[in-house]
Amino acid sequence: MDALQPTDFNSITMVQVMENFIKERYRNENTIQSYKRRICSYLETIKIEKLCQLKDFPYHDIRKVTADFCLKEGKPASQKVAIAAIRGFWGYIVDVYAYPKSPVPSKFNIEPRPFKSRTKSLDVASLERIVAARKGEITEGYIDHLSVALMLFLVSTSLRISEALQLTT
Repeated sequence: MDALQPTDFNSITMVQVMENFIKERYRNENTIQSYKRRICSYLETIKIEKLCQLKDFPYHDIRKVTADFCLKEGKPASQKVAIAAIRGFWGYIVDVYAYPKSPVPSKFNIEPRPFKSRTKSLDVASLERIVAARKGEITEGYIDHLSVALMLFLVSTSLRISEALQLTT
C-alpha cells in the first residue's frame, strides 16, 4: 500500500479500511465472511462512513458504542468472534492510520462457555446394576478384588482405560 498523504484521509471510506484490513490479514473464507458481516454491522452502528470523521467522534463515545455492540451479539461464542473482529479492525486502524488508541475494551464480562463432558457418566441405578451383575462372580472367585476396584474406579470416574493409565501421583 502506498504511503497516505494527510489529504487522503478525506477520501478513504471505512468500508475501504475494512476491505484492506481483511485482505491484508486473513485468508480463510469463513473468517473473511464472518468478520466482514460483523464489521459492516458495526460500521452501521457507529455511523462513521469516512476515516476523516473519526476525529469528530469523541473517543469515549466510540468506546461505549463498541462495547455495547460486542456484547449485544447474543451467545458468548458470537460475542467472542465480534470482539476479535472489532479488536483486529481497530488494531489495524491504530497501526496503519495512526489513530491514537483502540476503543475496544481490553476486558469483557462474557459468561464462560458451559462445560460439556465428552463422556457420558452413568447414573446410580446403572452403576448398581453393573456391580450387582458382578457380585456373583466376585464371591465365586472368578474376578479378583483388584479387578473389581479398577472397574468401580473406571465406572465412577467415567474415565477411559487410557486416561486412567495416564494418571500419576
